[in-house]
Amino acid sequence: MATLAIELGQLLKQVSPPEPTDILRGDLLNIQTWLEKIDDTTTNPINEDFKVSLPLLNGETKMKFVPPKKMKLIGSWG
Repeated sequence: MATLAIELGQLLKQVSPPEPTDILRGDLLNIQTWLEKIDDTTTNPINEDFKVSLPLLNGETKMKFVPPKKMKLIGSWG
């Protein structure tokens, strides 16, 4: 019975979900990739309220214009 419990414990370790930091890093990478796809020509100084600042994986911060319709997508990560 003890052998079965040890084997079950080893199997659970193999299928356990990734660490939360790995998940967060993946989300930041997805957001970074999504923001890079937004065309820079959409930047409009009148719409300063719609600029988003997000940290990049290399430690820099990037400001991008996000149209109001797409702002809801960013709000869904949280």
